[in-house]
Amino acid sequence: MKALVTRCCMSATMVFAMFTPAANVLISAASPELAGIGAQHSPAAARGTGLPTIGPPDRRDAQGSFEVAQSNSIPTIASLSPISGPIGTLVTILGSNFTLENTIQFRGRVSFAADSPVASEDGSRLQFRVSTCPSREPQCPGYYPPFGAYRVTVINANGTSNEAMFTLTSH
Repeated sequence: MKALVTRCCMSATMVFAMFTPAANVLISAASPELAGIGAQHSPAAARGTGLPTIGPPDRRDAQGSFEVAQSNSIPTIASLSPISGPIGTLVTILGSNFTLENTIQFRGRVSFAADSPVASEDGSRLQFRVSTCPSREPQCPGYYPPFGAYRVTVINANGTSNEAMFTLTSH
C-alpha cells in the first residue's frame, strides 16, 4: 500500500492511497483544526468492521504521516459442499478471510487436519480432499478415522472460523 498525504484548502489534510485490488481500508483522518467542529472521524467508529484503518491525526509522526493499523478478520465459513462423503472426497468451502495458508480442522471422535495447509488465492474459496495426510505429503501413511459427524473449522493467522458439519461415510 502506498499513501500520499498532502495539505490543502484551509489546512484540511487530503489522503490519497493506492491499495491492492481486493483491499478494504477505512480512511479515518481530518485536520486537527477541524476536529473541534465535528469533522474528526474516529477509528472507534470503525471498530468491528474488520477494515484496516488509517489515522487519526493524533497518531501522526513528526512528518505528518499516518500510521496504518491493520485489523485482520477471522475466517468465516458460509458453506461447505458436499456435506458428506468418504476419505478422498473433494470438498469446497466458501466464506471469507481465508489466507494463503489455512488449516482445515476436523473434530469428532478423533481430530485431524484434512489435506492441510490449503491456500486460498481470492480469500473466499478453499478446496481440499478429506485426508489425514498433509497436502505437502499426499502419500503419507494415513489412517482411516471413524465414520460419523465432524465439526469443520478453518484456522489461519487471523484466528479460527465458525463451524460447519461434515459426515464422514464408508463410501
